[in-house]
Amino acid sequence: MLNTGYQRTLVPTDLWKLHEDFEAGHLSDLLISNFEKRRSKVEEWNKALEDGSYKPGPVKRIWWKIRKTDGKRKVGLAMALSDT
Repeated sequence: MLNTGYQRTLVPTDLWKLHEDFEAGHLSDLLISNFEKRRSKVEEWNKALEDGSYKPGPVKRIWWKIRKTDGKRKVGLAMALSDT
């Protein structure tokens, strides 16, 4: 393809068809699905911290004090992208 593109302008017939697992539509759906899974897990974690159904151990509480955090998590796109 590099040689062809160097010699002349590429046309659609010069490009090969991707497997459907690698198409943008499929990957974007998968990314959204993975992001929603991670978002729901983070919301469950934060809710458990707020209502007291999860009680962190003493080591974790000390660690949170050192880091000056309340233990709540945030949703991140990077890990969902990694899952995808």
